[in-house]
Parts: sequence; structure tokens; C-alpha cells
Amino acid sequence: MLLFGTGRAAGLMLSAIFVAATAFSLYVVARPRTGATLALFAALAFLITPMVQESAGEIMLDVPIALLCTLAAFSYVRYLESGRAFYSVLFGLIAAVALLVKGNAGCLALLPPLAVLLTRRFRLLRKTSFWLPLPIVMGMFGGSILGY
Repeated sequence: MLLFGTGRAAGLMLSAIFVAATAFSLYVVARPRTGATLALFAALAFLITPMVQESAGEIMLDVPIALLCTLAAFSYVRYLESGRAFYSVLFGLIAAVALLVKGNAGCLALLPPLAVLLTRRFRLLRKTSFWLPLPIVMGMFGGSILGY
């Protein structure tokens, strides 16, 4: 709200920007995998969903959380594809920020174990990069709980 102000119109503008950014991120990630047409369809389908329409018209934290969780999930997918620690750290940083915004972003804690189980890539458990998000989230989120 520092950038946009504290009025209702400014809050709605900020909400619209978060919705548009979420749709754009869906398009950017889907395009190389599905092609431009299906990626555009996915982004538009997101935009016309009644829940998204309703949330965009309210000043709530649900839309920013959706964007942050989407970006975190995409970062984790990139980690799974590349094995690079950078994307694991990026996932941890985005997940920590999302948790600081609203606690229901804790759903992201299920992503790494479910990814291992569903893909049967149990060798990831032996990699240091798999565990990197844990101290990042605990450090950022734990510090906020303790008041640091």
C-alpha cells in the first residue's frame, strides 16, 4: 500500500495488478510447455473464474497469496527440472515471503514431499539442495514469530 496509497480505489488497483500478474505468470510458464494458444487459454480461464473475479473486487490477501504460491510452485518445478540449487533457494525465499503475507501459504510445505512421492525421485532426499528451503523458511518465518 506504500506505493499505491491507502484508499479503496488504490487497494482495488493493487488487487487488479496482482490478478494480472498471476495470469501473466501462468501464461509465461505454460507457453513453452503447451504453446501460445493453450497458455493464453489457461491465463484467460484463470481470469474469468468466478472466485478470481470476486477476489479481485475485494481488498484481501488471497490474490497476492495466489501469485506468491504460483511463483513458488513454478520455482520448485524449475528445481525439479534442472536440479540447480538456485531454484530451490528461490522457492524457499518466495515461500517464506508468502508465509509472512498470510499463514495459509503453509500449503507450500507439502510441495517438496509430494513431488518426491509422486515422481518417485527419492534420490532428491539425499541432495543438500532439496533441504535448502527449510532453513530459509524457518529463518524468515521463525524470526517473525519471535519478533525479530
